[in-house]
Amino acid sequence: MGISRRPARRWLVGAATLPLVAGGLIITAGPAGAYPCPSAGWSNKDSDSGHVTADSTSLRNGPGASCGQITLVHTNALLYYHCFTVNPYSGNTWTHLRIAGTSTDGWISDDNLDDHGSTKPC
Repeated sequence: MGISRRPARRWLVGAATLPLVAGGLIITAGPAGAYPCPSAGWSNKDSDSGHVTADSTSLRNGPGASCGQITLVHTNALLYYHCFTVNPYSGNTWTHLRIAGTSTDGWISDDNLDDHGSTKPC
């Protein structure tokens, strides 16, 4: 039985995004919509699937909250994972995926996926 890579990846990303404290000044990320939509390439490297944790989760056209919404995904929809990337502004991981039975694909934050998304980097 193999060791899951999900907890290790999430811990590394979390550690990398802790607030920076320098000379008494605390620097943290700004509000979710304060950054431009990052561009990210993707390819279908993963055979895993999953579901969103909350009904009406936004499927976006890029890996960030500031990216345009394509559609809303419901908890009963099966999602086929392709790969993940790290948002360069927030440090959050996002999975590129396709909604099963459709040709609709896009990005969802791994925080909104029941198993924290793809384990394969884009």
